[in-house]
Amino acid sequence: MNLFEGFRETLQKQESRTLRCIESILQEGIEKGVFAPVRVPLLAYNIIMLGHMWVMRSYRLKGMTIDEYIAQQYDFIHRILTPGPMGTPQPEAEEPQG
Repeated sequence: MNLFEGFRETLQKQESRTLRCIESILQEGIEKGVFAPVRVPLLAYNIIMLGHMWVMRSYRLKGMTIDEYIAQQYDFIHRILTPGPMGTPQPEAEEPQG
């Protein structure tokens, strides 16, 4: 095993721990009714990828600061997790009568 392989293995383990932590937070929020039901593994993975995107592709977001990027991504995730009409519809919610 070369140095790169060892680093890659360490990085993968750390990312897996981070992913499990995010999944746990999302699942607990859903169970407590704080978050709308979502596909937890997918959203957790997307949150990780949003962080990677800034590192890998921020040059495409000309004029946007990291603080602006974080605020926009936070708003995006918040909208996904917000139960009710402004966020992800809850399965038990009734359709509005019109």
